[in-house]
Amino acid sequence: MTITVTTGDAPRAAVSLATKIAAPPVLRKWETPHFLEAQTFRRHERCDFCEAAMKVDWTTDSSGQMLGFSYHDAGLIALEWEDTRYFRMKLATVDGGVSRVELCDLDEVTLQDVWNGMIVSDIFAWPVTSVPGDRPWHDLLTGRAHKPDIPSAAVEIMERKPSALLVNVLSSYGGTFAAVCGSINVWTENALP
Repeated sequence: MTITVTTGDAPRAAVSLATKIAAPPVLRKWETPHFLEAQTFRRHERCDFCEAAMKVDWTTDSSGQMLGFSYHDAGLIALEWEDTRYFRMKLATVDGGVSRVELCDLDEVTLQDVWNGMIVSDIFAWPVTSVPGDRPWHDLLTGRAHKPDIPSAAVEIMERKPSALLVNVLSSYGGTFAAVCGSINVWTENALP
């Protein structure tokens, strides 16, 4: 299953995507289609879904908030999700750049009330064995487990994937995401002159 969503102030390439899908180019046997890759995220096999971007060595502070790239007050402009392989977010930052966040080796994913025009306020990442409090687990397991069963469902995830990360994306407008994943990759692009 592949889901690609583009919202808000999408770059011109994403806006022209529908035209190119409606009339795909004719390819010779030895050519590989790449017109979609240049306009959305690159396929996961390459894991460098944006050649123009710089890979970021991110970290977290003591509360688990991700550091090392711009995302506060960024607008969500694209999502790409492929079953358990990856979940990708493309964010338009307030400084005119772009941050791309890729969660790989997914175990659980929950999107709650995600709206077009979503504004990201915070992104947290914790080892599943060190998640502080119940809120992140509640964001992940709402609708999957009754409220009294959330702690036991969290323990099941910790036992099944003890080295995984719980990622929680909060917004000031437009919903939340939560996911359990094996790794996180981040890329940034500067604003075009």
